[in-house]
Amino acid sequence: MERQQKITQFISSGAKGIEIGPWCNPLTPKRAGYDCTVIDVFDTTTLQARARADKSITQEQESIIENVDLVGSSSQIAELVKSVNALGEFDYVISSHNLEHVPDLIKFFQGCEEVLKIDGVLSMAIPDRRGCFDYFRPNSSLADILEAHYTNRERPSAAQIFEHCSLYARQVIDGVSHSGFHTGVIATNIEPFETLTETFDIWKARLLSDDKLYIDVHCWTFTPSSFELIFTELSFLGLTKLELFKVEAIGGEFHVHFRNRENIARWDKKEFYERRLKLLQNINDENCVTSPLFQRYVSEIEQHNQNRVAVEAQLQEHQQNLEYQRLTLEKHKNLVEQQLERVEHELSNSQMVIAALKNSSSWKFTAPLRYAIGKLRTALRAPE
Repeated sequence: MERQQKITQFISSGAKGIEIGPWCNPLTPKRAGYDCTVIDVFDTTTLQARARADKSITQEQESIIENVDLVGSSSQIAELVKSVNALGEFDYVISSHNLEHVPDLIKFFQGCEEVLKIDGVLSMAIPDRRGCFDYFRPNSSLADILEAHYTNRERPSAAQIFEHCSLYARQVIDGVSHSGFHTGVIATNIEPFETLTETFDIWKARLLSDDKLYIDVHCWTFTPSSFELIFTELSFLGLTKLELFKVEAIGGEFHVHFRNRENIARWDKKEFYERRLKLLQNINDENCVTSPLFQRYVSEIEQHNQNRVAVEAQLQEHQQNLEYQRLTLEKHKNLVEQQLERVEHELSNSQMVIAALKNSSSWKFTAPLRYAIGKLRTALRAPE
């Protein structure tokens, strides 16, 4: 399946849904027949103007920008939908690379519960921090997500802005920086921008001035297992009715799919803590991908395997040569045996002929003559 198909795989034809911030790459566009309400922080005119000002956006991409139906933050999804009297009427909510920008994740999840029908689907594509500019940032914690919710956080915190800017990473190949990459790239090619001093000065200035300007950054950073862990913990704590039923890692992002349930899940305590431990272990395994030491180890293992395959190929070739030589010798042996059999047959025939000759009357009749000839030969050979 293509990316769009993977993200929309649980959305049925004719379903009524919401897409959050589709920008220039809508997943469920109205022009394709989707009954989709678009939510964005900017209205249509502003989005088009921003696209024209962005040199990386083509005219074709600009032309597919969706008309925005509800203007506002996805954190306010429930309030926005309530304003048009449509709570509980949607079959799906879908978004791509939006969740990491949401200041209050719990409020967003709870808002989706209000917007969706029972058994409605929430599907999202989320960047994997190991495959984007968040490469050097730590995974987000449950503690910070809980704090954001219970302090009604409406914008990225100063700490999140500082971390985003001070650890912003790029891939450097032959001295050239590349902003985009995927999981599994060579770890030693990833470098943070050298802007720590500048970021610190800006952070201090904002704190001293009590600047409330909204700065859009990645509030949250995840790997597939770290996201699944946090959501599982939120479910166990009774903070969401959504049920996470599929997580799929795809290159530099991962896709998650939820169903809206009527009631909060009741977890078996033993089952939850076993699941939690497994996810914590998985997170450590995932972090190995960003380790130069681990990558060298993997490279050595791969080289060892390649050498082993080469040796096995040489051994197989040698065995084939030996088998060829064996078959050749077997063929020669058969030929020699056939020749020997013919010689023995001919010798046997000769012996039979000689025996018959000796038993013949002519042989007996010429016996005195042969005797005389023998004597004569002896006499001729004798010295004078």
